[in-house]
Amino acid sequence: YKLSTGYFPFSKSGNAIELAVEICQGPSLELTIDRLSHHCKEFVNTCLNKDENQRPAYEQLFENPFVQQANEVSQAQHFVSYCSSMIDLVDKTTDTFDQYGFRP
Repeated sequence: YKLSTGYFPFSKSGNAIELAVEICQGPSLELTIDRLSHHCKEFVNTCLNKDENQRPAYEQLFENPFVQQANEVSQAQHFVSYCSSMIDLVDKTTDTFDQYGFRP
């Protein structure tokens, strides 16, 4: 929640007891920020649901479209990183080959 909004959701609470009362007896939080994707808001709001019967098990969270999309981005980032390291390696190897008069 804080990563999305920039603030803690229970900032009104002054001490641990007030915080516990606010969390337990107050309404469920809902993320409604327009700049976030529908999938992001849906994922966070599902996790914030106070009714444990309405919250998915952690295994089910991996099936959420937001997590699936993040996984695809992560895989793409790993691929780009791998390609970048290979290009760096080729550049270093090419310099070595040039130094000794060899061409790959």
